[in-house]
Amino acid sequence: MENEEKKAINNEEEKKKGFFGKVKDNISTGAKAIKKGAVNVGEKIKDKIDKRKEVKELEQSLVDIFNSNSTKLKMVLPGDKTKTFIISVRIDYEAQTITIYGENEKVKKGNYFIDKRGQKFNIKLIREKQNIELKLENVAYIRPCIVIEYSIENDDITKN
Repeated sequence: MENEEKKAINNEEEKKKGFFGKVKDNISTGAKAIKKGAVNVGEKIKDKIDKRKEVKELEQSLVDIFNSNSTKLKMVLPGDKTKTFIISVRIDYEAQTITIYGENEKVKKGNYFIDKRGQKFNIKLIREKQNIELKLENVAYIRPCIVIEYSIENDDITKN
């Protein structure tokens, strides 16, 4: 019986509200739904931004680890206008290889490297899409790198 009484009271209130009362209720219900959806979207965007920030910080930490054991070489791009770039690399003198972190589209067969002593490292072979393992807090991360086989040339032109 109580349910029937409540229904009767609700029906009377609905009749009193009329058309504009119903529209008002629907608008407020819709606004609440939109607000809830906007809050959810805002939280998702914030989570994505936080994740991207964490990924960037991790990548920068891995670059710092690579650079802590690296040497700075001058990469020379010969041509009409010779261009030079300072680049961090790891050199293995026994295997005669240079390892560059990440992918670098400037590394090509005709280019060469010069160290502080004026030695010219001619590129013999470029092995792209290689991997290097870097450890951060006892976790190993595999990252792409380029491995270059070289030959050293000590000529007066390079030293000058």
